[in-house]
Amino acid sequence: MIKSVNFTMEREGLLKEGDKVEMEESVLKTLTGNLYYYTIKDAVAMSDNMPEKLKDKDGYFTGIVESITEDEGLYFVKVSYEE
Repeated sequence: MIKSVNFTMEREGLLKEGDKVEMEESVLKTLTGNLYYYTIKDAVAMSDNMPEKLKDKDGYFTGIVESITEDEGLYFVKVSYEE
């Protein structure tokens, strides 16, 4: 099943549509439970915090950049991956 994750990138030109990227999972432990966030290696872009873990292979994903949009100096990257 193909899924997608949205990331925020602060600098232009680090990625382009069609790029193959590696994503890494990290866990933020809070008083109310764990939150998960994902980073495109090497710290190119980061996802929002998510309350549920995505299905993965040992915390790593490989995906393809579907789109990049710009809004007020931030770049929003949509990456699709196979679950």
